[in-house]
Amino acid sequence: MLKDLLLSEIEFPEDIQPRVGSLDSDQVDDYAEATTRREPVPPIDVFEHDGRYVSPNGRHRWEAVKKINRATISCCIHEGGMREAKRFALGANHDNGLPRTKADKAHQITMALTDPEWVVLTNREIARMCHVTHPTVLTVRRRLEKTGVIEPMDKLSGTDGKSYDPVGKLTNRRKPKGKQRNKQDAEYAKVSKEVRESLEREQAAKPKPKKPRTQREIDRDEMFAAMQTVRTALASGDDFVNEWNCADRLAEFVYCRDWFGSAVVACKTLKAKDEAA
Repeated sequence: MLKDLLLSEIEFPEDIQPRVGSLDSDQVDDYAEATTRREPVPPIDVFEHDGRYVSPNGRHRWEAVKKINRATISCCIHEGGMREAKRFALGANHDNGLPRTKADKAHQITMALTDPEWVVLTNREIARMCHVTHPTVLTVRRRLEKTGVIEPMDKLSGTDGKSYDPVGKLTNRRKPKGKQRNKQDAEYAKVSKEVRESLEREQAAKPKPKKPRTQREIDRDEMFAAMQTVRTALASGDDFVNEWNCADRLAEFVYCRDWFGSAVVACKTLKAKDEAA
């Protein structure tokens, strides 16, 4: 629900703020100028808790409105209280506002991992909550475990109801040991080999598709056929000129018709010279 609230009605508790460090003055100035020029500025997100409004996101916009001496600010009021506000803060600013720094992302992950309810979730689930990658969550988790901030977890809970180790592998899967495992590995290898050989035989039995001939190959083969026709006709003493000096016969050659026609004319000329001699 959108509503204009007084600046004095909104609080920014430190334990639900998604950023670390001080405010970015340039970002505050940009919001202040945009508000003065009446450009659209996204409303800040607030939750109602114990009769007051708390915001997990929007401190830069709040400071910008305060800087230009305005008493109210546009707010988007969400359902829920402090708990929902903290959950909202885990993924705040991932797609709008001032881009998050590495320290901001680590801070949001730490907020999730130091919560008793969320620390038991898998790294992938926390990554979805914080809009980061699961290797990043694993790195922060190991750092917090090493420094004693959180206790190491042997099992983590997934949204599918299964248990995983901190790396993300199933922990409730029964693994064979010793001879049983070696026997299963040998059986898997045998089956894989048989399947692979069967596929190779099927592939070899399939007729290989013929590669379409290129235009250059067609032209070349037709030229060779025409030259062979000329050689055969001249060698046999047939009346090559009269037989091939017609449009119907020349039409048998598509791409080298002009060359073949020239060959007919040349042969006709040579025949005329021989008769004159």
